[in-house]
Amino acid sequence: MRPRTHSTQVPPPAPFRAVLVAPLLIAALVLLSAVPTGAAPESAVGGHDIGGLMAAAEEHYDLTKLDAVLLLEDLTVTVAAGSRRTTVHRVVWLGTEIGLDAYADLRIPHNTGTSTLDVIALRTWMDGRWWPDESKISPTAVVETTPGSIQNADDYTTMRETMLLHDGIELPCIVETVYSITERRSPEYGFDGLWIFPKTDPAVVTSLAIDVPKGMTLLHAERNGAPEPTVDRSDAGVDTYVWSAELVDRLARPLTGGPTAYAPHVAWSTWENWRALGEAVANSVRGSASLDEALADSVANLIDDRPVPFARAQAVVNFVNETTRAVRYNDSHWQFAPRDAVRTWNTAYGHRLDRAVLAVALFEEAGCAVTPAYLCEALWRTDDGVPALARFDGLLLHLDDIGALYDPLNGTLLHGRAGLTGRSLWLAGRDDSPSLVVGEGTSACELVLSIEPGEEAGWTGSGILVTTGTLSCYGDVVGLEDDAGSHLSGVVSAALAGASVEDHSLAVLEDERVIAGFSFAIDDPEPDDNGRTRFELGDPAGGLLASLPGDVRLYVEHRDSPVILPDAVVQTLTLRIDVGNREVVRVPEEVTVENDIGRFRLTVVHEGGKITITREVAVSPGSGDDAGNGALMISSAEWPLLRALLLEEADPRNRTVLLN
Repeated sequence: MRPRTHSTQVPPPAPFRAVLVAPLLIAALVLLSAVPTGAAPESAVGGHDIGGLMAAAEEHYDLTKLDAVLLLEDLTVTVAAGSRRTTVHRVVWLGTEIGLDAYADLRIPHNTGTSTLDVIALRTWMDGRWWPDESKISPTAVVETTPGSIQNADDYTTMRETMLLHDGIELPCIVETVYSITERRSPEYGFDGLWIFPKTDPAVVTSLAIDVPKGMTLLHAERNGAPEPTVDRSDAGVDTYVWSAELVDRLARPLTGGPTAYAPHVAWSTWENWRALGEAVANSVRGSASLDEALADSVANLIDDRPVPFARAQAVVNFVNETTRAVRYNDSHWQFAPRDAVRTWNTAYGHRLDRAVLAVALFEEAGCAVTPAYLCEALWRTDDGVPALARFDGLLLHLDDIGALYDPLNGTLLHGRAGLTGRSLWLAGRDDSPSLVVGEGTSACELVLSIEPGEEAGWTGSGILVTTGTLSCYGDVVGLEDDAGSHLSGVVSAALAGASVEDHSLAVLEDERVIAGFSFAIDDPEPDDNGRTRFELGDPAGGLLASLPGDVRLYVEHRDSPVILPDAVVQTLTLRIDVGNREVVRVPEEVTVENDIGRFRLTVVHEGGKITITREVAVSPGSGDDAGNGALMISSAEWPLLRALLLEEADPRNRTVLLN
């Protein structure tokens, strides 16, 4: 293998072949006369002119600013009854070590018990030739490994991650990879998939092709400007659907959850409808969810003296967490083929699917009815009629009696609708299709804290917390232990450093509305260098800033991707201080910022020995795309407006009180 070194040489473009549309022709012809015909790199399969693709990349993109460019990103799926062959054909120009790490050393997962991997081409174009050979694959370039996360899970060791390593790497260069995975399953099951056109790097040509036997219906839906397919029905036994696009820019930065909310994509499926898919899921899960006598006895002991479904459900959750290790590996490689519940318990480990099957058996033995459930990414429209598990994050269980969702991988219960708003929920085998969970107006978090000096030392206080909608803390405070007290302590200590809740009561405990009262104490803050007492009003746990998506970073001035919020929100934080005989050195200055996205308002009232500081931020853009469901998609052009509000909310100048 040639050592990996940096070079300023750019791989030469090749003569144009008629595989690109007219806008790319000029770029290829400009370079044609300077390139000998014999130096033209051609793809290993498909007859693609890599030189022409490279010329188009140089014409359209500034390669000095990119890690890689996908010259060709082609996926071909051949579906038959009981099998799916997926062929990946990728040609990539690499410009940096980041690009090299992403595309030159690949890790390909496949289950050898149900699938076969075939490596067709693995080569590097460098110095006017293919390395190590035009048509041969280096014997050291294909290395089969066992994933580390399943090395102590013997039932899963049919799983392999095959390393595909490219020889002859010098930057910049071009690498080509072609491989296929053939999956096998029972013929009654269908297949589905999701293809997002923009990738993490820009692409000259990106294409999805699906071959289905004549007579098999292929359902498909195109969103956000994705192209319609061309359909070739000329072959006597196969219909071919092709979606293709050229000069596709990379996914907008920063990367977000749920890019299908805005990125062009295609969903496809050979399932007849959502009902058929749901029945297949439910039958597969319940077909393996049976207990032996010993495990049934364990359940009987679990639920003894637990008469209500809530307590029984929590006992089952705790039992699974304590007795069965979670294997964090993609369970789709075992789709519709879970292990029996007893086997999962006996081995004391399981991936998401197997832990779900075990939990179903335990829940139902404990008298808790459950339904397999799936939750999608944000803002997915549910009206396209294409049943596809590829849309969802993974299998959950809906506890029908208490209305909670159980996550078998993390071993947690999600109570209430706060985490579901703006997402689609599907109860497999029960719902004819997923339904979008919508909010009921603007969500709110209001926290009022009142403090005064203690009789001997420190400070005492009382407060009220009101949360509604997606900011509702119902899921955090409902429980049989001191969940409410723990959550309120977290809220108050985050909003006012050093505060510790001593007592609390819940005036209202509803799915989308919680009202709590509490008392708390604060030790005297450590004086600063000038002997002054400093109070810093922070962010309440579970409030607006805490609930923002992880891709929202205030230090980023410009972004290309939208910000997706479940709904309009308003947060109000009020601090009332009885300063007693203390001297007020500093309070925040009043501030008001209003724009098309919302408002930030800070008011200060100082009367006698009492100070009232109110900080309010509201996000309710009039121009946001609510997609008819109440959720908000704030465009990249509107990001500076949202950022201005959030920066004011986070600014320490708007939070600090100093007393002598």
